[in-house]
Amino acid sequence: MRRILGAGALSVISSALSAQDLSRAPDTSASAGHFVLSGMNDQLIAVTLISLMMLLGMLLLLHHMRKNSRQAGKHSEINYRELFNCSSEAIVIRDLDNGKLIDINLRFTELYGCTREEAENLKIANFSANYPPYTEAEAQIWLDKAINEGPQLFEWHARHADGRLFWVEVSLHIEEQNGKRRSIASARDITDRKFAIARASAIEHQMQQTYQSLPLALFTINAGHVVTQWNALLEQLTHTTASDMIGSNQAWRGFYHDARPCLADLILNGLSLEAIQTHYQNTVYPSKNVAGAVETEGYFNRIGEHGKWLHFTAVPLVDEAGNTVGALETLMDITERKLAEIALQNSEATYRTLIDHAPEAILVFDVDQNKFVEANRHAAKLFGYSQLALLNLNARQLSAVLQEDGPDAAAVIRGHVKSALAGLDVRFEWLCRNADGNSIPCEIHLIKLPGKQGAGLIRCSINDITERNAAQAAILRERNFLETLLDAMPIPIFYKDRDGHYLGFNDAFLSMMHLRREDILHKKLENWISPERVAFYREKDALLYQNQEKQIFQRRINENSDDPRHVIFHRAIFKNQLGEVDGMIGAILDITELENTKIALENLNQVLEHRVLERTQELHQAMEHLVQSEKLAALGNLVAGIAHELNTPIGNIVTVASTLKDESSAFLCQLNSGQLRRSEAIRSAELMQQAGIMIEHNAIRSAKLISDFKQVAVDQSSARRRLFDLEATINEVMTTLMPMLKRTDHRVDIKVLEKIHLDSYPGPIEQIITNLISNSLLHGFEEVAQGRITISAHTFDNEIILDYRDNGLGMGAETLAHLFDPFFTTKLGQGGSGLGLYIVYNLVTGVLGGRINVNSSPGAGAHFVITLPQSAP
Repeated sequence: MRRILGAGALSVISSALSAQDLSRAPDTSASAGHFVLSGMNDQLIAVTLISLMMLLGMLLLLHHMRKNSRQAGKHSEINYRELFNCSSEAIVIRDLDNGKLIDINLRFTELYGCTREEAENLKIANFSANYPPYTEAEAQIWLDKAINEGPQLFEWHARHADGRLFWVEVSLHIEEQNGKRRSIASARDITDRKFAIARASAIEHQMQQTYQSLPLALFTINAGHVVTQWNALLEQLTHTTASDMIGSNQAWRGFYHDARPCLADLILNGLSLEAIQTHYQNTVYPSKNVAGAVETEGYFNRIGEHGKWLHFTAVPLVDEAGNTVGALETLMDITERKLAEIALQNSEATYRTLIDHAPEAILVFDVDQNKFVEANRHAAKLFGYSQLALLNLNARQLSAVLQEDGPDAAAVIRGHVKSALAGLDVRFEWLCRNADGNSIPCEIHLIKLPGKQGAGLIRCSINDITERNAAQAAILRERNFLETLLDAMPIPIFYKDRDGHYLGFNDAFLSMMHLRREDILHKKLENWISPERVAFYREKDALLYQNQEKQIFQRRINENSDDPRHVIFHRAIFKNQLGEVDGMIGAILDITELENTKIALENLNQVLEHRVLERTQELHQAMEHLVQSEKLAALGNLVAGIAHELNTPIGNIVTVASTLKDESSAFLCQLNSGQLRRSEAIRSAELMQQAGIMIEHNAIRSAKLISDFKQVAVDQSSARRRLFDLEATINEVMTTLMPMLKRTDHRVDIKVLEKIHLDSYPGPIEQIITNLISNSLLHGFEEVAQGRITISAHTFDNEIILDYRDNGLGMGAETLAHLFDPFFTTKLGQGGSGLGLYIVYNLVTGVLGGRINVNSSPGAGAHFVITLPQSAP
């Protein structure tokens, strides 16, 4: 009003001054100079007055604008506060620099169960599950990401003031205002959604099974027209297996001779109904039962013995964003209906995309109009009505007539609405009714919307608690079952909480302890046993809770009674649904009789152990004698072979020496008689030269045999350690074993392709090779005319790999299992002692510090792999 008056005054004054200046005549009696000065003074005064009036009007206008701005800001603050507190999400605002709480809304106090004053003194850890990854450290990581990368959206396991855990979806962003940074976090309760996701995974598995168990032939294709499902009924109908179809983009092969698109292919391509009609001679029509689906039917002479009439339904498959990701086509055999002309109700398979977000139904109820004025899509889904249809209903129409406790629904609703209008936070469980008339147990939260305009509006948050009630009933049934089971078991069983209060036990426990139920139920050990025994069990409890593993210990109980018992406690912890330790459960095994028997057995065992020790010493002495006998027998065979081998060169030396003696005597006689001819002298010289060569050759051969035998004998008898060449050692052994092989067609090949030097004991290695070759000759080549043995060696990572193979008869699994056992032989009574390979095993693993492995099978020969360190231990 002031602004209007000020502007009007300025306008009037300006007009008056203008008129005055225009109507004023110049003073002709004055001089020209005076005229100019007088006119200028009048004009200056007018301009000054106009400026002052304009300035006054502007001041009045500025004052009015400031007043309006203050009123608008106050009104905006009220609106902001109403929206802030009416938000369905919990909001908390903190100063980013000092971490102090700036503001929280009412939903935050409801969701976390604390007041603003309490929230100011609590840390993030108090509102979290406080186990990785939901601790204060992870919360700081999300805050840093919001600062550096922008707004963050994540899920969090939160904690209510009463200790109850629940899931929230947190939206976190940073705002800067007047140079100060603030973190604004909003949290939405998604506990039901998390449970729904778990259920969705189970439902997806059930859907896969449903495809196969549906009494309807069907197949599905993905966005690339590749077949993803081809159920068993369709296999029977088309005689085309799923393995041939799934993964291909030729679904038509199940129905047509030539390549052509199926109905699912056409609908996946997004063709209009008119375009699809061109492929099916105008027989395609929209489905009356499935939105967006099309149907058709036709005769197929290649299916069945005489052909079949099939009804097809194809529907696009869409994701939660509404994008087409595939198509589903169902087939139904309608041959009978066609031939008999009997109308059958079309059967079609429907597929609905599961909503991943947890449903929270929200309705806004107008008390004055007695109807709902707003409804979200989750409410429409919960009640089975469209959102528009819900707006034409009232609370009574969505409620069961009688609730579980019997009161009239209308009367109870009026009471809850009255309490909500009075500003109370109203929460209650209620039986709702959906469009089909079925009852749905729900949890309802009523809040009066604040503000003058919302005086008669109530926000209703509705959650389906069908599964929660079913879970509670199942828990109750399970608890009753367990209590009955415990009482039926003859073994004493008990369980108690973390503080030591006994929560339950069976009759066998009471009988063993000679107690009544009321003596210990909900009581601790201190109420019924002595303090020193309490200390023992408390120590055991602490150890069990610390290690969180099963605990077993023995204890005498009832010592001061007429029936003392010796028992074994089996105890373990049990946890709640959050993974926290809630207490322990124990079972008691009475071993009194067993303990008495054990004492008697211990006395008997002492006597038996003394006898076994004496027999064991005698057995060790016998085994040592047998091992030495085996070594002496092997050495005897070696000496006999060497003696036989030496007999030939020494015999040759004796024969040639005798001939040389006779020839030299004859030569000397001819020389003394003077009748020696030149030719006879040359012949005698050549003969003596040949004799000398033969004597030298046989002498060298004998010396070599004696030298090798001496080296082997010394190594095997003394087991002395020295640096030696592996190939030379093997060749020395083969020289001594040549008499054993000379009378056979068997062959030994030595393949050592590199110089290998060992700082070890050559004697045991020589004995190992001797025993292995003897084992092959005695056992492996029993029925083999031309046996072949291959001995090779190479180095690997400071170790020597000695490989021994033969092409003999081989061994079965039973023989391999006992191959290195002492006295085990397949030639019992036929010359085999059963100690040869036992000695080999002991030499390899003992003196030489190595390992030995054997592989064999009947008819495949034997393969020994000996691994030895280059430097013996």
